[in-house]
Amino acid sequence: MKDQTLLVVDDEESIVEIIVEKLESKVSNILTASNGQEALSIIISNSYIDCVISDIKMPVLTGVELLKIVRQREIEVPFIFYSGLGDDEIIKEAVKHGVFDFISKPSLDNLQTTILRGLSTGFKIRKNDFSNNDFMNDYQKLFDLE
Repeated sequence: MKDQTLLVVDDEESIVEIIVEKLESKVSNILTASNGQEALSIIISNSYIDCVISDIKMPVLTGVELLKIVRQREIEVPFIFYSGLGDDEIIKEAVKHGVFDFISKPSLDNLQTTILRGLSTGFKIRKNDFSNNDFMNDYQKLFDLE
């Protein structure tokens, strides 16, 4: 989709490559970061990011810490956690700070669909376009997934 930007954050390079490969034909701009601190710098310097997909357990700054800081800065970009970490306390903390969705590693089921839904929502947030609240209808039209 044109004019949409996805940020992929994971310390495992192979995971980043898989996500980029899976989405490069659907998303016009994909940025990558290898840890939360690098991702934070990208988010702060780029107001056009529509969705973040992130691992939770990473060096320097975890995914949940990244989410907290982003929310403290009042940035409402959708966050999707793609992680093998399923600790209830971490999940509760992420939900408390407005995580958009969770996908469990190593499953790729629904990965593309969830990310594209996050991008569509983030794009509407960024453009302040809430005239049509039927996100799924718009999502299906945008990505020919009917």
